[in-house]
Amino acid sequence: MPERIAFRHACAGSPAISSFCTAIDAGYYTTWPNLTSARVCQHLKEVPTAMVQGYLDQQRCTLQSTKKKPKANQAYLLPGTDKTPGDIQPKNSEERWNHIYVECQPISGQIYSNQPGQFLVASTSGHRYLMVAYDYDRNAILAVPMTSRTGPALLAAYKCIHQTLTLRGLQPKLQRLDNEAPNALKQ
Repeated sequence: MPERIAFRHACAGSPAISSFCTAIDAGYYTTWPNLTSARVCQHLKEVPTAMVQGYLDQQRCTLQSTKKKPKANQAYLLPGTDKTPGDIQPKNSEERWNHIYVECQPISGQIYSNQPGQFLVASTSGHRYLMVAYDYDRNAILAVPMTSRTGPALLAAYKCIHQTLTLRGLQPKLQRLDNEAPNALKQ
């Protein structure tokens, strides 16, 4: 019986013995046979190590933070303005303002392309490679499958990517290639 009581105490999460007896008396463990608070007090005299380890005092987190706190008189300027957040707050609680900040970025026309390694298995169309292009201004990633990494296949894949971009009104101005690009693609 002492081993059964100790096992059931551990199954309950090793609470304090007084809490365990209170829960038993409240009827929370009625489905566990032969478990009464009297038997727990009789057979569970030694405090299990799991219960002691669970109640160790630990230091609370963020008591000695290494991050510096901002000073109270330090003002943070909002982007694109000479105002701080305190300058634009509504005067009373009934007023509500929605501020939206938009910044115009110049279009650079940059695209980057690369060809990752060969697929382990060819697709049903016979494609074993990809040309992946990234359009910086639109934050778009385009991928075109290729059957080989030869010059004509790379050029055809690049033309497909270029056509996709120009049909949508995007004109690439600067193409960054990896060092394996053939001369036909560079021209």
